[in-house]
Amino acid sequence: MFSRLFIILFLRSLLASVLLFSPASSLAWDAAAHRLSAYLVHDSLQTRQRDRLDQILQHHPRYQQDFLDQMPDWLRSESATEQQRWRLGQAAVWPDLARGLPRALAAEFNHPDWHWLDGHWMPATSGASLAIDGNVYLGREPLAQLLDREPQNSLRAPGNIMQALSAMQRQLLDTDMAMADRAVALCWVLHLIADLHQPLHSGALFSAQRFVTGDRGGNLIKTNLGNLHAVWDQALRGERFTQQLQSLQRIQSAQTNSQETIPADWLMESRQLLHEQVYTELVRAHVQRHERSAELPELQLPDNYLDTMRRIARERVALSASRMNTFLRQLQ
Repeated sequence: MFSRLFIILFLRSLLASVLLFSPASSLAWDAAAHRLSAYLVHDSLQTRQRDRLDQILQHHPRYQQDFLDQMPDWLRSESATEQQRWRLGQAAVWPDLARGLPRALAAEFNHPDWHWLDGHWMPATSGASLAIDGNVYLGREPLAQLLDREPQNSLRAPGNIMQALSAMQRQLLDTDMAMADRAVALCWVLHLIADLHQPLHSGALFSAQRFVTGDRGGNLIKTNLGNLHAVWDQALRGERFTQQLQSLQRIQSAQTNSQETIPADWLMESRQLLHEQVYTELVRAHVQRHERSAELPELQLPDNYLDTMRRIARERVALSASRMNTFLRQLQ
């Protein structure tokens, strides 16, 4: 009897890991990281606040197809609280799932430019303490003429993560807004706050010849583990989900700066990390060394780089969850 129960529990755990860490879900912070941040939010909210989020989410125009129908079979026999927590995690992942919708629906719900920010863009009145350009430049001067331009689509629809987050926050808090629109906004707020804490969503690397128009936030730098952007997106893979969650809870409880800043400051935090910890001297020297080569070879990422990356990823995901929590407490 004991061995049979052990096998069942083991298979459940294995299936959960497959679902959460599937390579097909590797977009932005990958699905596991987005779900981890949402679980941290869920676990720190009061029951009435959790219920309010779930009530809003039930009005999502894709609630049946992308939430109820996608729930893992093993979870259907778990508690209502566990199912509710999974749905909030699915909401945080949903903006990436929207990329795979049929064309007509994707045109309505998929917004690729909302996930990132042009490194030249500077919030005009951010109050940010670190007003630095989001890009790193090798062998060339910053593109000064672009620093003075208006933000992308500043007077029209959102064109970047900062504008989209602001718009979705307003939409979610607006009690006069249709509930379906508020449900979609909830998904985007959960997703974008996490994405804003991923350094490679805040800028790019430019070089005099190889990356004249930028490396697309690390996507064009090949490493032994995949492109640099994907390596950072998947930084929290490797440990079991429950272990990662417990680790993030400990980090979150020790953080003191989670509620003291605004989105423009979160952007500047990411940009500082981009300059100091993502595009390190190792990465810069590699690009410069092969500036004239026909092809940029794979960069071998050493253990100390990867260890630092994982530490930063854990800290940033935990911070993003605390900041989501602070915002969501305003909901009515």
